[in-house]
Amino acid sequence: MKDDMITLTPETADQLRKDFKVTKQYLGKPQVTINISAENLTLLTTGIFSFLSFLIMFFLIAETIKSFNGKA
Repeated sequence: MKDDMITLTPETADQLRKDFKVTKQYLGKPQVTINISAENLTLLTTGIFSFLSFLIMFFLIAETIKSFNGKA
């Protein structure tokens, strides 16, 4: 039991403080600031909806072709 105990001297106390020191940057919340202009937002929204409409059209065309072949 005595082998598990450590003697706390000023040197070991300083080392423990260094080992367990938590800097302020880990305590603060990260701040992410992104400025999106109206033009960029418009382009992004248009691109997303265009991609989604492409996927829907692709799915509908694929299902139509399947039904023509009698595999539906």
